[in-house]
Amino acid sequence: MLTLNSNNRNEKLINFINQSKMKELIKIPPQVVNIEDSLIGALLVEPDFFSEIAGIIKTESFYSDANAIIFETIKKLASTGLSFNVMIVSNELKNSGNLDRAGGIVRVTELAANGSFNADVQFYAKLITEAFVRRQMIAVLADLSNKCYENDEDVENLIFALQKASNELETNFDCVDSGSTTKEVAKETLDEIYSDYEKAKNNQSAGINTGFAKLNQLIGGFKPATFIILAARPGIGKTSVALHFVTTAAKSGKYVNFFTFEMTKPQIFKILIAGEGNIDRINIRDGKLDEFELKKIDRAIRHLEDLPILWNSRRMNIAQLKSAIRKNVRRGKCDMVVIDYLQLIDSTDKRMIREQQIAEISRELKGLSLEFKIPVIALSQLNRLAETEVPQLRHLRESGAIEQDADNVIFIYKEVDGEMNEQSYSLINAKARNGSTGIFEIWHNDQMTRFGNAGENHDYVDFEFISNSHFKPNHNLDDDPF
Repeated sequence: MLTLNSNNRNEKLINFINQSKMKELIKIPPQVVNIEDSLIGALLVEPDFFSEIAGIIKTESFYSDANAIIFETIKKLASTGLSFNVMIVSNELKNSGNLDRAGGIVRVTELAANGSFNADVQFYAKLITEAFVRRQMIAVLADLSNKCYENDEDVENLIFALQKASNELETNFDCVDSGSTTKEVAKETLDEIYSDYEKAKNNQSAGINTGFAKLNQLIGGFKPATFIILAARPGIGKTSVALHFVTTAAKSGKYVNFFTFEMTKPQIFKILIAGEGNIDRINIRDGKLDEFELKKIDRAIRHLEDLPILWNSRRMNIAQLKSAIRKNVRRGKCDMVVIDYLQLIDSTDKRMIREQQIAEISRELKGLSLEFKIPVIALSQLNRLAETEVPQLRHLRESGAIEQDADNVIFIYKEVDGEMNEQSYSLINAKARNGSTGIFEIWHNDQMTRFGNAGENHDYVDFEFISNSHFKPNHNLDDDPF
């Protein structure tokens, strides 16, 4: 066996120490310049973004001096209350003598060209701030480490310096909202109470009408700042029930954002046409239609086309989804969100295990409902145990975080006999943070994809529809809502 003598061992040890020191010297400080570029680009194309990140990030948070200079210029322009764009920012940089330091007109223009209207600027600002704090921590700890080697430095002073530095670093994560006074909260609460009171006097749900009287009674309708899960096994009718929620809300004049990651927009719209026109959806799917059914389809489309629903079928991650919703909220075009379905939303971090990814998505959707004070309804899969049992909370697939985050969990339950003939079709409100749990049967016509309250007369009346007289649809085919 080959052995090393003492001199060889010492030489290798010295080389290892030297290499370790060299690595320490060439370490690049924490930075996310690509995210900085994305944030600056987004601000250049959408000035309204600045108000969302003004209290989160500072000029000194940027690692790139060029980006810091551009951001400072944008901040100065935003403080005037006037709108700005790439040309205005470029001119301001030129007038202040900072255009070359910012990279020149070409770089500023390139940042704007790569800017996205769907950027999650708050997420970008958070990442930039985190990198900034890491750099500060490295500097502070390096300074304190050097002082610790000096025997003449008082230990109590070192501890005090550490605590002071810690407090200063923590201020970078201070929330923009420092809190509300009791009087402000009381007024906001009283406004809600009187609003619900007026609706109750007119036999209306406190929240958005669900389309089912018993569900309205149990949860008070789809209320603001609530996260609702609609869950079932595949093939039970999650999408169809969700579309019933969507059209019911839209027919009352509420703007609904519908995201489908499993079907195309025409596939979804065919389901709506089947229910609205009372046409067999299989015939629509296969094109086996007679002239009378074609006329019914034309009338159904004319009847549906003015509904305030925005459709999106592009695959996206949770950050992109939030950005699209945030954009529509700012434009006054989002009163409710429906997502089909939760497990198909991409995570922002593919390195996490699946349960952690679903937990992150669920937590973000809950936060979304609170941030914009809208109901967010997400469809979800159940595990295989639900095939032979009445659905329960433990059947929610992949993450217990869904149950924890949700304000309401609604299951669809189809009871069948031994020959798989349907015996009943019910909704189960299994969790109610501000309401009551319960199970109730609903009427449905699977062939026509229609739903209603059990026990009511559901004879089809051709195009009986009274729209909200206060809602005025704004059609602009060139106006992409997403």
